[in-house]
Amino acid sequence: MEDLENYLFIDWAVDGDIIYHHPPADRGTAAMTALWYGALQAMEKIALLIDMPHDAEQFHQLAHTVRQAFNHLLWDPVHQAYADGIPGMSRVPVNRWLPPQDGRKICTNIGNIMALAFGLPETQHQPEKLLQRVLSGEFPVKPTIYYMDYLFMAAVRYHLPDPEKLKILSRCKPFLKDGIRESWTAGDYSHMWSASPAYWLRKKDFFTKDK
Repeated sequence: MEDLENYLFIDWAVDGDIIYHHPPADRGTAAMTALWYGALQAMEKIALLIDMPHDAEQFHQLAHTVRQAFNHLLWDPVHQAYADGIPGMSRVPVNRWLPPQDGRKICTNIGNIMALAFGLPETQHQPEKLLQRVLSGEFPVKPTIYYMDYLFMAAVRYHLPDPEKLKILSRCKPFLKDGIRESWTAGDYSHMWSASPAYWLRKKDFFTKDK
């Protein structure tokens, strides 16, 4: 999805002058395409539930096409990770919520977490290893609490061991003292996304063992 009017809103994360609240196209393509892929998968399931198999098949085929394009265009064989986007691919003029492209092809946590959350990597991309690299802090741009839900999704999808899931949850410990905010250190207290750790703690089968 390289030709959108804007990429509002992905996360509060920043990288220099780049604000992922409304990033340029070459920083927002991977995340927004992953969300579109997830939406197509959801629509396929809904179509099947309401007995619309023809529509379900159309959503399935479109999702398959999106996944193929995502891996063909955004996988960086040098870094063995997904790029946030491709500089120069978007033809949409700069507007209020679409800043100029910075011209850098960069692999960050933002694009890779979203790809993992929705299962876009194929076997040859070694998604389990990619998730470990994300967790190790190898990639730039630290996601905020807004983005943690997608990291939890990836942890469940790729069967992350329970101790590793606890390490992810431990990032939220400061909230026990200071309250849940929309970002790690700032923002208001009204955003339910910040409470995603509580949701995942109670979700059935989040932990593989009953502890």
